[in-house]
Amino acid sequence: MKKALLVLLALTMIGAVSFADVKVSGILVTGVKAGASIVGSTTTDYIKLYEGFRGFDAIATIAMSVTAGDGAFGYDTRALTIPVLALAPTVDLYAGWWKMFDGIATLSIGGLIPNSFATAEMAWGDSQFNGVSANLTLKPIEGLEIGYSLPLTAAGTTLQAAFQGSKIGASYSMKDTFAVNGAYLMSATANAADAYVGLSVSAIQSLGLYVEALLLNIGDAALGSTDVYAEIAYNLGVVSVDLWGEVCLPAASGALMGWVVGPSVTYPLMENVALTGEFDIGNNDNLGGWYGMTSMGAGTNLMSWAITATCDYASPAGKIRLRAGYQSLTTANNSADRKSVV
Repeated sequence: MKKALLVLLALTMIGAVSFADVKVSGILVTGVKAGASIVGSTTTDYIKLYEGFRGFDAIATIAMSVTAGDGAFGYDTRALTIPVLALAPTVDLYAGWWKMFDGIATLSIGGLIPNSFATAEMAWGDSQFNGVSANLTLKPIEGLEIGYSLPLTAAGTTLQAAFQGSKIGASYSMKDTFAVNGAYLMSATANAADAYVGLSVSAIQSLGLYVEALLLNIGDAALGSTDVYAEIAYNLGVVSVDLWGEVCLPAASGALMGWVVGPSVTYPLMENVALTGEFDIGNNDNLGGWYGMTSMGAGTNLMSWAITATCDYASPAGKIRLRAGYQSLTTANNSADRKSVV
């Protein structure tokens, strides 16, 4: 009787493991930032925790994926974010999903938008809805993906308004050749729709090429803008070189075109350790920034520049980054804003 019970328990445990596949991963992002801000004759020294993801001083992020039914349905949490100082966790990227017709169609509901339509470098289009949405993704042929997202969170929103605020995306890729993706974000407000498209080319060994465009408030003569980003990277073996640039073309009459360009060189000092030097210059203060679904902004009649040296140590357990640099940031009101950052 005892032997039979042990066999039954063993079979039950094996069945539970095969029914659900659970994967958990996490990352801690923190650091120290020190420097001096010099405006005119006033110098302000500072030391503080590095501003990490979403403006938090330091964060711990946990990702979890639960798959069941031989991969037919599951639940994903991409970001359980815990600000280390505030200890106030937020779970804002999550979704339950169900794959149908041998994986050709996937239906998901939650706050985790399928990001296969996002651009490769600027991540335009990555999780654009700040709330719950229903998402349908179709993969009719190899390499092609088509998606539709319907927002569900706005209180009191009519069905018509929800459809007017939905998102249509598509992507197509050929392995080791190229990938193109983009989406159109509709809006119930006139002249407030957004769109983006991205192309990445990997057909040439050691060479990477990226061209991306973001259109905001399409048709609005005052708030509309078009941002174009381009980057080319080449691995020479001993060193890697990279050149990126971005321009902003505002629709407003009289607004200046904003532009930033940044060449960089990366040299591997030893295994897992690399040193990068970069110089950014432009007529916009967003030097080397990540803007999400926002425009870089118009330019000014003044110049901004920054020079930085970065040392990265990377291993399977994580990454340590040391950065030193000097920035000369110019604004429309003050051309003598100097910042030295470590």
